[in-house]
Amino acid sequence: MYEEATVAQPGRDELIRWRASKPSNFFTALPDLVSIMELRMGRSPSPSLIEKLSTFGETVATVIEPAVQILERNREFPKLRPCLLYTSGHVMHRGPPRPRPSSLPSMVMTSMPARRSMVFVATLRS
Repeated sequence: MYEEATVAQPGRDELIRWRASKPSNFFTALPDLVSIMELRMGRSPSPSLIEKLSTFGETVATVIEPAVQILERNREFPKLRPCLLYTSGHVMHRGPPRPRPSSLPSMVMTSMPARRSMVFVATLRS
């Protein structure tokens, strides 16, 4: 009969500790946030603004974040399929492959010096 082997999962305990240490209010979890707001705003935030932000931080931590986790857990991620370029052997970091020559070039020099060009033209005109 098949017996399940127990596999040690060291990351599982750390994940459980991390989830347990998550704050219940994202605004009050950062003690320097009010002083950063003072620097950015140029003045101290009003007590009513701090109260609104504290309420919002609690709502985000206790309502919105768990809802996002549920949505992300049930989300279907796109399936990984090989790209046609990779399956054809084309490497994206290089340019397109150069065509192979069908035959050896018959002319070694493709441009004509000026003197030879003048003689050639004079020969054709005569």
